[in-house]
Amino acid sequence: MASYSRYKKLKLNSIWALIYQAIILINAFVVPKLILSFYGSEVNGLVSSITQFLSFVTICDLGVSAVVSAAYYKPLTSNDNYVISKIFAFTKGFFRLIGIIIFVYIIVLAFIYPVLNDNSFDWAYTAVLIVSIGISQLAQYLFGASSQLLLNSDQRAYLPLLINSVTLVINTVATVVVVYLGGSIQLVKLSTSLIYILRPILMNIYVKKNYKIDHSVKFDINAVKQKGSGIIQHLAYIVYENTDVIILTIFSTLKNVSVYSIYYMVICSVKRIILSFYTGFQSLFGNMLANSETENIKKTYNFYLWSTMVIVSVIFCAVCFLIVPFVLLYTNGVADQAIYNVPTFAIIITIALALSCVRDNMFAVIKAAGHFKKTQIPALIEALSNLIISAILVINFGMVGVAIGTLLSTAFFTIYQAVYLNKNIVYYPIKKTLKHVVVVAISLVVCVFLCSLVKISADTAVSWIVYAIVVCGICFSIVLIFQFIFNRTEILNMISKIRNKAKR
Repeated sequence: MASYSRYKKLKLNSIWALIYQAIILINAFVVPKLILSFYGSEVNGLVSSITQFLSFVTICDLGVSAVVSAAYYKPLTSNDNYVISKIFAFTKGFFRLIGIIIFVYIIVLAFIYPVLNDNSFDWAYTAVLIVSIGISQLAQYLFGASSQLLLNSDQRAYLPLLINSVTLVINTVATVVVVYLGGSIQLVKLSTSLIYILRPILMNIYVKKNYKIDHSVKFDINAVKQKGSGIIQHLAYIVYENTDVIILTIFSTLKNVSVYSIYYMVICSVKRIILSFYTGFQSLFGNMLANSETENIKKTYNFYLWSTMVIVSVIFCAVCFLIVPFVLLYTNGVADQAIYNVPTFAIIITIALALSCVRDNMFAVIKAAGHFKKTQIPALIEALSNLIISAILVINFGMVGVAIGTLLSTAFFTIYQAVYLNKNIVYYPIKKTLKHVVVVAISLVVCVFLCSLVKISADTAVSWIVYAIVVCGICFSIVLIFQFIFNRTEILNMISKIRNKAKR
């Protein structure tokens, strides 16, 4: 019964993650397009840059979220309410303390950011925009982070996802209304922040009604182990994830930041949709590891890794061919549209984010196992190499340089994780991993060759859709053929599962 319950939760998590990502996708295309059309590329670049700088407030998390999730798995499995209450008290107290730090950071950023680069916006314009964007992040850390962590760790991520989906729909509608009524960009972002405050309130209500949390348990700094390693891992990821826009903001122009943000938005939306299929796997692996289910872990990881590589290879191979014509259609009507035609950058950043899909899924298993200390040095190497390579190459190569930095650093950490997982957590034969890599690589070479022969104009929405259907059809067919030849067991198992579900 317990096994069925956790797989049912996995399915719910995946479904709601997919719905949420679909809504994010709509929002991600509607809102930047409105900003570009009504306010211009410089304002869009300013918003993207500020958002990236504000994402540094997650540095105040100090890696506690990942460490807390790992700490929750065992007591949630054994229904140990006292230990659950101790961890909850720790996270609640910790996040309230760092709420003060986040508040100070937002105020300091409002004073410092306007002088970081030379632009046409005055200090007050930029400072008010920073505060407007930062309010929702402050509320999340002060009031909602502890509840969301508990729900995610208990394989109930579908509840925060449901809440986030509803508030995101409301936000999208509100943004469209405010923009068309002639509101300022500051008012647009302020309305978004006020709507997002509903998220922590609703999650807190659910946790209070459905968990036996003993609120008399006091804050204990020792309630969660490996905090130091969690801090190192988190800092490394923050640097890795935010390097590109920060480097471009300091060493390049806001227009280049805008171009980068549009490409990143499109490709990252694809990445998020793929990862949404795997939303519940970290807590599932955490549950299995807590119960020492060695064989189940091997079988689940085999499917997890294989399916990740297959899906990523099909979709991102198609994206390499479709991304530039899509962005040119998306920015049609923007006065400086020519600067968005950057095919070399587009291909490199697409490959980098494809690799990061595999990287993130592998790292989810490492987090589920709680191996923070053992993997912290390679994580630091990934972050620092991305920062250093990007800073060196941006001078002569601009956006292409930062994309190369991301690609090389991601490749290093992905390879490291594959070896580490096989040897220390899942004990999955390295030969099988290499086999998956070789099969995917060969099939991609064939896909690229055949897709390059397609001569269909993609300068209108209809022609782009036709082109996309042909390219996706080629990529899907070739990868499926190669997988059926070399990984027939996995394909047949998947078909069998689909048939069984269809019969039910």
